[in-house]
Formats: sequence, C-alpha cells, structure tokens
Amino acid sequence: MHHMALGVPSVKKGYETVLQRGSNPEKPKVGRDGKWQLNLYDPNFTRVELMEPKPVQKPCCSPILD
Repeated sequence: MHHMALGVPSVKKGYETVLQRGSNPEKPKVGRDGKWQLNLYDPNFTRVELMEPKPVQKPCCSPILD
C-alpha cells in the first residue's frame, strides 16, 4: 500500500532499462485501474511503481475521470 509511484510515458521502456541494468523484476502488468504498471523493490522491499498515465483497458471498479 505504501509506495512511491512515478508516472512514465512507457512502462515497457522502463522495464527494458532495468533489465539492461541487471535487475530481474516481475513483468509489467495492467493494474485494476486499467493502466500499465511495473513494480520494483529495493533490498528492504520498498516498492517503487512505474505507471503510464492513460488506461489501456476499462478499469475494473470505477471510471477514471480526466
């Protein structure tokens, strides 16, 4: 629940960057809000989330208002 979220133009590019730098994170996924996201963890399990600003599918729970 507690984490730092960073808006990025491309989660795919962020994922490719962390792979190139030697990390092995879980693969990106579409979250409940319909947006691509990538969760990254440091050695203390602090989570940093990369998320695209626009949904790519309908959110599960409620519409997103712009």
